[in-house]
Amino acid sequence: MHGVRALAVAVLLLMAAPAVAQEPEISFVADPARAGAQSTLRFDSRGGSAASGAATPDSITIALQRGFRVDLRGAAGRCSDEQAREACPDAARVGRGEATIRAEGLVVPGGSQSFRASIEAFLAPARKDDLAGVVIEIREPQTSTFRSARGRLVTVPDGPYGHELIFSDFGAAPTAPPGVTITLERLTLSVGARRTGTVTRRVRGRRVRRKVTRSLITNPRVCPPAGWAAQLRVVANGAETVRTVAAPCRAR
Repeated sequence: MHGVRALAVAVLLLMAAPAVAQEPEISFVADPARAGAQSTLRFDSRGGSAASGAATPDSITIALQRGFRVDLRGAAGRCSDEQAREACPDAARVGRGEATIRAEGLVVPGGSQSFRASIEAFLAPARKDDLAGVVIEIREPQTSTFRSARGRLVTVPDGPYGHELIFSDFGAAPTAPPGVTITLERLTLSVGARRTGTVTRRVRGRRVRRKVTRSLITNPRVCPPAGWAAQLRVVANGAETVRTVAAPCRAR
């Protein structure tokens, strides 16, 4: 049953692939949804499935509408490459989530088995031309499965999207055994971090210390009628699939 033990990880890499039998429903919201507010972004995906032999993506890109501000000072720590192989520090954490997965097929005990995997995201040191690195850690306790992947957070100079998170190195990803279908029942991920510190400024010739809260994510200052957009782009076997979703918002 080694192949079944790998399913919890495989589905997280296959969930957005264009080879899936059924594409998941994807939504995202900003919490709070007020224009200009420091916020946490919450993503929710349900219902995707992949049969055995589905292609692992060559790359996955998540793009945020221009106007969202990203302040890396919202998290104090960074996760090194060495730490990412075992466990990233709490001070670098910028996201948490969970995936509920079901495997069905003749080789699965009882014909069907469910897995629940935890997902955590951490800031990592930036590499050349990147704003920052991002490490995703996936753990499935039932089978003691652990996997991590490193992505790049970049700024985009023009166009409708201002920041992109790009994953393009998944290593040797496991795949489903023949005759097995993997269903992503639900995946949730919250992204955001805040840190309060003090700054010293001169006010009328005097040095004044004030508390300042830095937020990893700050909403755009304007709320358009269609809401704030995020885009998911997946490349697999040379073909690109694009999904665009919108978050409701309100003026200040």
